[in-house]
Amino acid sequence: MPFDKRSFVVPDGTRFEEHTIVSPGDVVLGNHVRCEFGLATSGRIFAGENVHVDGHLKTPGELRLDHFCRVSGSIEAGGNVYLGEKSRIEGKLVVGGDLDVGDDVAIAQGFEAKGWINIRNPVPIVVYLFLYLMELLRLGKSDEVEKLLAEIEAAQERIQIRENFLYIPDGSTVGLTNSVIKGNLFVGKGCRVLGNYVVHGTVNIGPEAKIFGAVRAAGNVRVQAKAEVQGTLESSRSILIGEEVRVLGDVRAETVDMSHNAVVDGRVVAPGGIRFSTQQSLAMQDKVERYAAGIRDDIVDLLT
Repeated sequence: MPFDKRSFVVPDGTRFEEHTIVSPGDVVLGNHVRCEFGLATSGRIFAGENVHVDGHLKTPGELRLDHFCRVSGSIEAGGNVYLGEKSRIEGKLVVGGDLDVGDDVAIAQGFEAKGWINIRNPVPIVVYLFLYLMELLRLGKSDEVEKLLAEIEAAQERIQIRENFLYIPDGSTVGLTNSVIKGNLFVGKGCRVLGNYVVHGTVNIGPEAKIFGAVRAAGNVRVQAKAEVQGTLESSRSILIGEEVRVLGDVRAETVDMSHNAVVDGRVVAPGGIRFSTQQSLAMQDKVERYAAGIRDDIVDLLT
């Protein structure tokens, strides 16, 4: 799926184990994220500023942590590693490639690196650029300021994220008991997800996925065929329950649309009404939603 900074994306086949999230592809954590699991992936790991991970990080590739990050466990990376300023690693660091660390980085149990080790302090160059820009503004050279800022922006490194990725949006918390997602939730096919989720946006649970916990959303909720939710399923708007879905808990929403062979082991509360659908009607509704989404995209393109 396309990269969306507002959605917690759990790619196909991801497994939440007791202490670790095991996921294919790249793992990307937004700024100010709290992840109460360790992370293991076949791709790479990237984390924004002030990210806290309660567990180990393991990747055969590259790993980058921005400023003020904290990892409560150890880190094992097969590629290059970058640790931003004032990051804290409470375990051991094992690096298969080069190690690049910012100022005041602490690694409690030491480190091993097979490549080059570079320790740098990025503050002086930032201060220099700030003073230089202020002087240009004082001299009234706004055109030169705009030109310099454009050059800095063009020189910034761009990281290409792979097709399969796990992404946690800015300011979100993912934990075993209480998780808060500052955006949407997308769970791929065949995933195994632990925890109770409060989602500020919409929810899409893929086919054959299992959620071991409750899901409460501000937006619409869709549960696709043969998925299972072991907890309460709640939405402020509508819930769509697909073929052979099992919900082991109550279902609450303004309206509920569920397949005739879905099973809800609890109460269904829907002040706006409950509708039972066939496979054909659900497929037609999906086509209508995709068509409407295409029209919205065309309108946005015309207005921008």
